[in-house]
Amino acid sequence: MFLAWKGASGFILGGWSVGGIPTMASGRPFKLTQSGDTWNNDALWPRPNAVQGVSPHLEERTADARFNTSAFIRSTTYGTAPRNPVVGLGLHTLDLSFSKAFRMPFKEEHALLFRAEMFNISNTPQQ
Repeated sequence: MFLAWKGASGFILGGWSVGGIPTMASGRPFKLTQSGDTWNNDALWPRPNAVQGVSPHLEERTADARFNTSAFIRSTTYGTAPRNPVVGLGLHTLDLSFSKAFRMPFKEEHALLFRAEMFNISNTPQQ
């Protein structure tokens, strides 16, 4: 059943709109490189070697540890690390908006719009 507000209560409580945008994205794969020219042949950002039997994935990722660094060692020849072996952190946010249209008494097609927008309402840290 639709409630029709009348008078002052209808002016204050009626006409509200609520909207939301949830964003849930998985992380993107990225490549690992090592700095420096260990080959002495002007190689820029070569791949490291992958350690056999050690997984680069962690059970719980934090801002300080996004992948298992002991799964890779510095290479002196062409590295054995695969292409894009690690997936970055994802994005999980919720954006909300509230708006209310106040009709102008002198012309019905005119309205004054009040709008409030809140981004990342759950305050989820993005790393």
